[in-house]
Amino acid sequence: IDRDPSVRAFAETLAAEFPSRFSFVAGAFAELDELVDGPVDGVVLDIGVSSMQLDRPERGFSFMREGPLDMRMAAEGESAADLVNGLDEATLANLLFAYGEERKSRRIAHSIVAARAAAPIKTTAELARLIEKSIGRKPGDAHPATRSFQALRIAVNDEFGQLVEGTVELAGGLPIALQHRHDAIACCQQPAQASASYVGRLAVGTGHIRQWWRTANRRGLDRVMKG
Repeated sequence: IDRDPSVRAFAETLAAEFPSRFSFVAGAFAELDELVDGPVDGVVLDIGVSSMQLDRPERGFSFMREGPLDMRMAAEGESAADLVNGLDEATLANLLFAYGEERKSRRIAHSIVAARAAAPIKTTAELARLIEKSIGRKPGDAHPATRSFQALRIAVNDEFGQLVEGTVELAGGLPIALQHRHDAIACCQQPAQASASYVGRLAVGTGHIRQWWRTANRRGLDRVMKG
C-alpha cells in the first residue's frame, strides 16, 4: 500500500515477478481498514521518505537539490510552500519544533516570515539557504535545514496522523505493546479475537518515536492502548 503514484511502476515490476505473493494497492495508512481485504497474518508499516523521493528534485523533498518547495507524496493538498508562506510565525515555529525537534525553530520562523514579506519562498534551495543564514552552520554538523525539512514533510503529508489512524484501525480497540530501541518503535498486537481488520501482528517502524507518541496521544491512541 502506498499513496505515492510514482511507486506504481516499481510495484508493477514486483507484481510481475511475484504474481502470487505481491500486489499493489494505491492508498494511505489511514485507509488500511478499508483497503485490507479479508484476514491477514500480519502488517508491517514503514513510514517516511526514501531515495525514490529525495533523488527527484522536482518532488521538492531534498534541501540538497534545487526544486519546487512541494514535498507532497500524493501530489494533492497543501504543499510545503503553502505552509512556509501561509502559516503565521508562531504556528510555523511550533511545527518546526514539534515535527523536527528543531531547537532554533523560533529564529527560523522569524527569518522565514521576514523573507516572505518581500517575496514568496518557492524553492528548496531558497529555503535551505535562508535557514542556514538564520542559524549558521558549524563544520562537521548536519545541514542546518535538515530538521526543518523533515518537519515540513511530516506536516505536509500528515505522516504521524496517517500512521496513528492506521494503527487505531488495525488495533480494533485492543491493547498494543510498544518496544523502543534506538529511537525506533515496534507496535505488536496479538488479539485474543478478530479485530476490525483481523490482524494477528502489527509492526511499525519509524525513526521519530517522540513525535509519533505525541501525535498518538493527541488523537486518542493512548485510550486504545489502555484497552
